[in-house]
Amino acid sequence: MNVSKYPLDFDSLNKGDVVENGVIENFSGARNGTSKFGIAKMVLAKKIEDHLERRGMIVTVKSIRQGLHILTDIEASEYNADSTKQAIRRMGRCLARISGVDRSEFNIDQNLRHDHRVSTVASAYLAARGAFRNPQLTATERTTPKLME
Repeated sequence: MNVSKYPLDFDSLNKGDVVENGVIENFSGARNGTSKFGIAKMVLAKKIEDHLERRGMIVTVKSIRQGLHILTDIEASEYNADSTKQAIRRMGRCLARISGVDRSEFNIDQNLRHDHRVSTVASAYLAARGAFRNPQLTATERTTPKLME
């Protein structure tokens, strides 16, 4: 369902809906294509996530060219897994940068804190990367009731 009317009725939103850019323009007063519009789009996405969470729905809202898309469960599964993989690659780049810091002007305390930071980031990165490369599959318990047959 496309949401194309303003004011936006948060209670009528469901997974799979798209909030069109025209609604976001009316909501924010900013024109599409401006930096203010981009910020308003992010703010509205957060408001939608928060409102639906209070209703008991955990959702992922993705910014698309046409507006904001409230992802269905299968779309959210794929999107969030890809997003996590990107975050792990970003962690690897951060680890490379923090490891390459010139420590020649550090005093003893700064050197110790730096070593702690490097080991903490390295541990987190290796654990996250290892979880994706060698997943330990475990059974999970359903959190939603099964349909009656």
